[in-house]
Amino acid sequence: AAVTWNSMDDAYIREGYDIPLVPPPLWKPNEGSERMDIHRPRKYLLSFKGNIMLWEQRSWQHRWIASEYWFDEPDVHVDTKCKGYTNKAVEYKNNSSSDYGNLLLNSTFFFCPGGGGVHSHRFAETMLAGAIPVVTSDFLPPFHPEIDWSGCIIRVSEARVVDLPRIVRDIPMEEVKKRQRKCRAFADTFFPFDLSGMSKAWFTFSMEIWHLRVKNALRMQADVEEAEKLWEDIGVGGI
Repeated sequence: AAVTWNSMDDAYIREGYDIPLVPPPLWKPNEGSERMDIHRPRKYLLSFKGNIMLWEQRSWQHRWIASEYWFDEPDVHVDTKCKGYTNKAVEYKNNSSSDYGNLLLNSTFFFCPGGGGVHSHRFAETMLAGAIPVVTSDFLPPFHPEIDWSGCIIRVSEARVVDLPRIVRDIPMEEVKKRQRKCRAFADTFFPFDLSGMSKAWFTFSMEIWHLRVKNALRMQADVEEAEKLWEDIGVGGI
């Protein structure tokens, strides 16, 4: 069995053995931000900020789609940086060091695509900002499958990334608020504002999950042995 800071996708995880996590946040809000009203009006419905590369991995393609197709919508904000095919780099529209954090805090939904893999620091950062993470369908959230994230995150298939602004815009406000509350509860549990305690908390959760898995496996083995004995007693033979 293994536990990793990098998220695993659905093609590589060994169900029942591996425990996927996410990379720890590189950004965290200022003291007091965690007490902000999660239902407050936010400037943007959906946002994304990050690098885009010319590499062909599918996770990078999701960033390209956001950059190329999410435009002309006042409540959707995309800011990307790319070196491009020439030596002339395409820089961020806003290079301020505080812009990324302000964008997180002022977005209802935040797109968290992978890069070299399905994982992204943005997942944890989005949770800390009180926004709702949007991930692709191959992404496995932390502590999958024991923890059910369906009431918090938004999952979108690769084919529908281009339609993401319309998808989140069609979500009823009451559903958005329910997801915000669920995300806040998960953030308080799995992403403590004091990040120094995150590793310890995640280690503890991982040990509890493995203990539960071993306990369930032993119970299943005992049930099989009991059934085999029953079949032998009635002369049918083992199963």
